[in-house]
Amino acid sequence: DDVHFAIVGPGDAREALQRHVDALRLGHAVELTGGVSDERVRAYLSTADVCVGVDECNAMNDRAAMRKVLEYLALGKAVVQFPLIEMQRLCGDSTIYARNGDAADLADRICALLDDDERRRRLGEAARRQVTAGLMWPQQVPALLAAVETAAARSAAWKEAT
Repeated sequence: DDVHFAIVGPGDAREALQRHVDALRLGHAVELTGGVSDERVRAYLSTADVCVGVDECNAMNDRAAMRKVLEYLALGKAVVQFPLIEMQRLCGDSTIYARNGDAADLADRICALLDDDERRRRLGEAARRQVTAGLMWPQQVPALLAAVETAAARSAAWKEAT
């Protein structure tokens, strides 16, 4: 009775999930917003105690940086997610990982975090440090410029060789 879940965004399973929420009579605790404005997303995030990444491990997701999770970290939010390879590399121990694809484990870890104010605070601080220690745009610019310079030099060398 003391928790409200907001699932923000259109999502390809939204209609089926809404039917499931209705069938379980959980409408008072679960809100499926559909697509919303950036301003409304910010409003939801500003009041969130825990943010969740539900992307499961697979060949594509394991190589992706999930922008929404990085945004949660930048906001200093405690995060529960599945252990995607790239996200583990980026997040380290600043988030909680549930067993891949295990909805019950994900739920247990969310509930445990909701009941532990101090752990949420520590994770939020660690999350913010993790992002500001090298994942923000200013820290990325030198690596991106070096990559462009390397590509340009290789392109020039290839053109000379052909």
